[in-house]
Amino acid sequence: RCFPKIHNNKKVAVATDGSVKKLWGGDSVVIDDEEGGRFIITTPVDGILDDMDSFWAELVGILLAVVVIDIMIQLERDEEIRGTVDMTLWTDSQASIVAINNMETKTPWSNRRSLIKKFLIISEIWHHLNRLPSIDIRWVEAHQQTIDTREKQLSAMTDTLEKMQHS
Repeated sequence: RCFPKIHNNKKVAVATDGSVKKLWGGDSVVIDDEEGGRFIITTPVDGILDDMDSFWAELVGILLAVVVIDIMIQLERDEEIRGTVDMTLWTDSQASIVAINNMETKTPWSNRRSLIKKFLIISEIWHHLNRLPSIDIRWVEAHQQTIDTREKQLSAMTDTLEKMQHS
């Protein structure tokens, strides 16, 4: 099996990471079903000089993850695979989690746009999350010395992958 099985699989976990070094950004995504299916992608992250920071790279990684998950769900549906979709997306970016969750407030959109840095990408992530089945975004501590849980293993993998883009 190549791709992770998304439907009817509560073992699906996603990890993302992003960073910037000397104005060069990179991100990575690992989607794993704990049954031999794994999807890994790394991409360079471009941006406007003033906006190029780790927050931007982390958000691009999360957006990439939700877009890939959406595509995987569609591919399984095309193969007539149906059922529930329930997964956790792990990120070491607390700022990203807070920003995405704050999109759900009752603040009018016109005010939110002026208040939230990186509004367009955060709103794109938020819209994907609202269209997709249950994806729970959770925080995992970065750069762990003890890799003793699955989320720490996936996070360490994404960290290594995105840093390879800076070498």
